[in-house]
Amino acid sequence: MLRECLRHGGHKTRVARSAHLSRATLYDRLAAIEELLDVDLSDPETVTSLHVAVMAHEMRQ
Repeated sequence: MLRECLRHGGHKTRVARSAHLSRATLYDRLAAIEELLDVDLSDPETVTSLHVAVMAHEMRQ
């Protein structure tokens, strides 16, 4: 879910559509990710750091 959110630049309607989820479900899942990682997905610096981390992880695979 995080990868999808980053791929769509945080555009929640697009993320929900691509993941075949309702927006309410998407918001619940994003809140769970924020809690699990102890981050704020509305903070641009945090999102940039997460994006770099996901890209680095994908490159290692």
